[in-house]
Amino acid sequence: MRVPEKNIKGFSLLELIVVVAIVGIISAAAYPNFSGWRKDRETRTFTEKVANLFSSMSTLSQRGSYPYAQVLFKFDQGAFKVYGRGMLQDSVSQKLNAGTALTCSTGSSYWSNDEIKIIESDQVAISIDSDSAVCFSKDGSYYKTMGDLSGETTMIICAKSVALASGECPTTAADGLTVKGVAQQAYLIKWNRFSNIVKKRWGGSAWNIQ
Repeated sequence: MRVPEKNIKGFSLLELIVVVAIVGIISAAAYPNFSGWRKDRETRTFTEKVANLFSSMSTLSQRGSYPYAQVLFKFDQGAFKVYGRGMLQDSVSQKLNAGTALTCSTGSSYWSNDEIKIIESDQVAISIDSDSAVCFSKDGSYYKTMGDLSGETTMIICAKSVALASGECPTTAADGLTVKGVAQQAYLIKWNRFSNIVKKRWGGSAWNIQ
């Protein structure tokens, strides 16, 4: 008895090549968008962490938990970390009673307590390139800024791929925040002596509140 042959159909080599080529084209077209989205998400997440640290340190000083508190940007061989540091009431009183004015020193020996929180990322850059700090006090009277942030109330955080050759974030469209009409992944944090954080995202020609 003769067994009928099964009618088995499959893809030809040419069809497989065409499918692979189509998938490759679609992937190549989608990758820049995905890559940009991922960089923007990383930059936004880091910006939110830094903004929250500003708010936390200001709140701790307002409540008196640490009457003098600092947000420190510490650099080491081009890399940086963000620290939150606080000074207890006893230390603040000792310095003031001794006639020593409170300073926003970036040195570790000046602060009597260990770091409260540390934030770091190897995927972002910021608009400063040396040790800098912002300090908050209970009533705002000892608010100070140090280093590249001296006298400043804003800073920019951008994707590392956007950074200039110096390692800093560009600050204007002409500097590189907008490339061929496309807005780069960059965010701005604005604060005052009582924190009052405002976050903005670069929209191509202006900063837009988030």
